[in-house]
Amino acid sequence: MDPEVVVESMVFLPEQERLRDQEESSQRRDRRQRMGLDEQKRGQRFLGTLMGTLGKFQKESVFLQEKNAKRAEIEARLAECMRKEKEALEERARIEQDEKQRAAERLRRASLREFEKLSLETYYKNEMASARALKTTTLPVLFYQPWKLSSKEEERAKIRIEELERKYQQELKELEERLSREDNLYLKDVDTSLSAHETCQINVDVG
Repeated sequence: MDPEVVVESMVFLPEQERLRDQEESSQRRDRRQRMGLDEQKRGQRFLGTLMGTLGKFQKESVFLQEKNAKRAEIEARLAECMRKEKEALEERARIEQDEKQRAAERLRRASLREFEKLSLETYYKNEMASARALKTTTLPVLFYQPWKLSSKEEERAKIRIEELERKYQQELKELEERLSREDNLYLKDVDTSLSAHETCQINVDVG
C-alpha cells in the first residue's frame, strides 16, 4: 500500500464525518423548527377554537339572560295587569253594592217620609172632620153630625178648624225640618264612608 494514499484517506474520512454530522444536525434543527411551528400552529388553532367556543357560550349566555329578563318583565306586567283588573272588579262590585244599599236606604227614607206626612195629614183631616160634629154628654161619648149647625156651633167649628189647620202646618214644618236634618246627617255619614274608603285605596296603591 502506498503510504501517501493512506494518509490522504485518513485525512478525508474525518471531514466526511464532520460534514455528515453537520447535515444531520441541520436536518434535526429543521425538524425541530418544523415541529415547533406545527406545535405553535396547533396551539393557535386550539386557542382559536377555545376562544370561539367561549365567545359562543358568552353570546348564548347573554341571549339567555336577555330572554329571561324579558320573560320576567312580561310576567311582571301580566301580574300587575291582573292585580289592577282584580282591584277594578272589586272596586266596581263595592260601588255597585254601595249604590244598591244607598238606593234601598233612599227608598226606605222616602217611604218613611211619605208615611209620616200621610199619618200627620190623616190625623188632622179626621180632627177637622170631627170639628163639625157634636158629641153627647152621656157615657159613652158619641159623636154625631147634625143636619144643620147653629150659628154659634158654626163659629165654634170654624175656630176649631182654623186652630187645627195652624197646628197641622206647624207640625208639618217641624216634620220637614227634622227629616231634613236626618237627611243631612245621612249624607254626611255616606260622604265620610266614601272618603275613608278612597283614602284606604290610595294607601294600598302607594304601598
